[in-house]
Amino acid sequence: MKTIRKKRIFLSLLCVLILVLCLVSCNDYSEIKVEIVGNSPVELAVGEVVTDEILTSGVKATVNESSQNVTIYVVDKNDLDVSKVGEYTVVLGVKLDGEIVYDRHGAVTCQRKVAVRETFYADVKFSCASDLYFVKGQTFTSQTLLDGCSVSEGFSLYVRDETGLNVNLVGTYRVYFGVKKQDKIVKKDAETELIFTRKIVVSDSLEKDDITFYFNDEIEQEPVYIQHKSGATQSEILDEAISGVSAKDDDFNSYDVQIVAFDEIDSAVNGEYNVTIGAFYNNQPVISNGQKVEIRRKVVVKQFEKLSCPENVSVGEGKNVGCIVFDNPPNAQSFTVKIVNLGQAYSAEAVAEIDSQQSVVPLGFCNLPDGDYTVFVNAHSKGFADSDYSEGCNVEYKVFASYSANDIAVWQNSDHGEPSFDKKSGTAKITTTRDGWGKAKSGEFSLDYSLNPLLALNIYKVDSAYFATLFVDKTEIKIIDDTRKNLPVTATIPKGGNNEIVKAALIVGPTGGGPSVYIRSARVFALNAVEQAELNQPLETPQNMRLGDNGYSVTWNAIKKCAGYSVLVKKYAEQTVVASDVVTENSFAVANLPVGQYTIEVMAKGKPPYTVDSSVATFSFSVNSYAMFNAQQISSFSNSWHSAKVAYDKTTDRAVFNHSGNVDYGAVGCNPVNVDLSRKPVAVLTDVFVKGGFLARGYFGSSKMFVMQHDTVPQSRDGQSYANIFKPLWIDADGNLIPEASGTIASPQGQGGYSFMIGFCKGKDSRVSVKSLSIVYLEAI
Repeated sequence: MKTIRKKRIFLSLLCVLILVLCLVSCNDYSEIKVEIVGNSPVELAVGEVVTDEILTSGVKATVNESSQNVTIYVVDKNDLDVSKVGEYTVVLGVKLDGEIVYDRHGAVTCQRKVAVRETFYADVKFSCASDLYFVKGQTFTSQTLLDGCSVSEGFSLYVRDETGLNVNLVGTYRVYFGVKKQDKIVKKDAETELIFTRKIVVSDSLEKDDITFYFNDEIEQEPVYIQHKSGATQSEILDEAISGVSAKDDDFNSYDVQIVAFDEIDSAVNGEYNVTIGAFYNNQPVISNGQKVEIRRKVVVKQFEKLSCPENVSVGEGKNVGCIVFDNPPNAQSFTVKIVNLGQAYSAEAVAEIDSQQSVVPLGFCNLPDGDYTVFVNAHSKGFADSDYSEGCNVEYKVFASYSANDIAVWQNSDHGEPSFDKKSGTAKITTTRDGWGKAKSGEFSLDYSLNPLLALNIYKVDSAYFATLFVDKTEIKIIDDTRKNLPVTATIPKGGNNEIVKAALIVGPTGGGPSVYIRSARVFALNAVEQAELNQPLETPQNMRLGDNGYSVTWNAIKKCAGYSVLVKKYAEQTVVASDVVTENSFAVANLPVGQYTIEVMAKGKPPYTVDSSVATFSFSVNSYAMFNAQQISSFSNSWHSAKVAYDKTTDRAVFNHSGNVDYGAVGCNPVNVDLSRKPVAVLTDVFVKGGFLARGYFGSSKMFVMQHDTVPQSRDGQSYANIFKPLWIDADGNLIPEASGTIASPQGQGGYSFMIGFCKGKDSRVSVKSLSIVYLEAI
C-alpha cells in the first residue's frame, strides 16, 4: 500500500515539473537582448513638479541591438517625495512597439537614483564667444551682457553682478554670471557657487582693425549699374548702392553700415560716381589705426545693352539627365527658368520659376508636380537689360515618389539603418548601427521604366560615404555606388524586374564606416522632351489579354504613355455590367466576383495632349468555386492553430479572430476542401479589418505541415480595412511555386483535402475580422 502511495506522489510531482517546463518553453525569451544606457542620477529641487518624462530623461535602450520603436517608462516611483530632501530610487522599464519587453527573468527593469535637494548641484560647462566692446555712454540690458554666452543644456545664465561696470567711463571691466535651473540657483557643491566672468571694454569709439566689407556675402564688389534715363532718384540710387552691403570682423560679428559721403548722381547723365560707406557701432564710427573704417563703392550710369536670348533649350542627357540645358549667351550672369502649362506662352502664369547661375538647371529638386509643361529661359546680368525669353521646350514631367526630410525620417522599413529627423540641420539623418553600415527603405510605389525614371537625391552632408538602390522583385538595383560627395545628385535608375511597370521601393544608407548621411529630400521622377509630332497619337489596343499569374486577376500588356485603363466587366450571356473602374496597373482583380461566366473589356485611356483613347480589347473567363463560407459559417471553424479562436459578431456580421492566452499569433481554418493546385486556386476574403497583423496558412491532410504561408502587416497601427484580400493557395512564403503545383499533379500533395487558415500576428492586441471566405479558381473561356 505504501509503495503504491509513493508511486502516486512521484507521478504527481513529475506532472507538475512537466507543466512548469511547458510554461517556460511557451514564453522563451532567451533570445531577447536588452541594453540600457544613460542611466545617470536625476537631480531634483525641493517642490519641483516631477513627470515621467523627467524621470526617464536621458535613458535609452536597445532591444536586440536596435533602438527602433523602443521607449522607457516608469514602472514604480516607490517612495519618491519631492517635498523632502533625500536620496530615492525609482524603477524604469522598457517597451517595444508599446509592449513591455521581457527576458528570461521577467519584465526588463532598471533602478535609477533620484536626489532631492534644496539647491541644484552640478558642474556645468561655460562658453563665451568673445569679449564685449561698448562705446562710451552706450545703453545695454542684461541680455546684451549674456549674448554669445552659454552653459550646458538644461541650465541658464543670469547676471549676478554688474555693479562695477561704468559705461560712462573709458576702461576695462568685468561682469559676473551665475547659473540657474528651473529658477533655482545651481552650485558646484554645497560650499562652492558657480560664477563665470566676461570682460567688457568701454572706449570713446570702437577700435577694430579686422573689419571687412561684404557685398551680397562676397568680398569682391561690383559697381552698381543704373539704366540711363531710367528716372531713378538720387535717394533710390543710394538705397541701391548700400543694398546687400555688410561689415564683419574676423569673428563674424556684424556692424552697422551707413552712407557717409556721395557724389551728386543724375540718372540722366552717363558717368561714374562714388558712394562712401562706413562701419558703425552704437551709432559711432568704427576706428582702425586712427582712421574711420570706410569703403568706396562705384555707381555707373549707362545705357544698358540687351542680352542675347538663351538658345537650344532642351532636356539634358548623359551627366545632365533630369536637367533643362541651354546655350549660355555672352555676358549673362544668371537665368530664370519659367515653367508654364503645355502650349502656353511665356507671359502665362508660371507653375514654377527657378533662378540659376548655371546653364544646366536640375528639375528634380523644385517640387514640380506631375504635368506637361513648356519651359522658357531668359538671361540677366548687372549692367545689361534682361534678354527676351527663349523659344519654348515642351516636356513631360512624371513624379513616381517624392519624400521630404520629415518623410524619410519616419521610413518604417529599416534594416540596420536608423532614420530620424535632425532638428539642427532640418534634414533626415540615417545612422549606421554598430557594425558600421545600414540602410532605410521607403514604402512601395509604382515605377514605369518606359519613361526612363531618375532619382534626385538632395544630399546635405555625408560623414563617410553613402549608397542608393531600388528594391524591385526582391532584388536591390544599384543606383548610386558608395560616394563621398556632399552634393545633390540626379542619377539614372537601371532596369530591374521583368515588366515595364513595377512595384518598387527606394533604399538609402551610409557606408564606409561613417555614422550618418543627411538628406534634404528624395524624388523618383522622369523628365522627357515632347516633340510636336508626338501629340494626339492614338494609343495601341491592349494586347495579350489573359489570366494573371497571381490566380485572381485578368492582365494584359502595358501600354506606354497612357493615363490608365478603363475596365468594364459584364456577364457573359446577358452583357450586363457587374463591375467597372479606371485603374493604373495593367491588371484587374476578378476572383471576388460571384461564381459565373464573364467578359472583361479594357480600353487604354488617353493622356491629352499626347495620346487619345485606344480601341476596346475583350477577354472571357469564368469564376469557379471550391467552397464558400459566410461570417457565421466561418465562426464555426474548429480547426485551430496556436490557440486561436473565432467568434461571430452579430452587430457587424463578421467573423472575428482573437488570440487566446499569452500568444502573439495564431489561426483558425476550415475543414479540408478538395482542390487541385494546378488550377491556381485562390482564397478570397471580403470586407476585412486588420489590426496588428494578418496571416494565412494552408496545408494538405491532417499534418498541419504548411505548404503556404503569407503574412500582411498594415502600415497603420490603428488598423486598416480592405475590400478584398486575395491569398493564392499554390505559392509559398517566398512567393515561389509549391513544387507539387509546378509540374504534373501526380503527388497526392498537389490535389486533395486542403485546409485554409486565417489568423492574426504581431502582438496580443492584434485583431482580424472578415465578412466571407471563398476558395475559387479562374478559367479562360
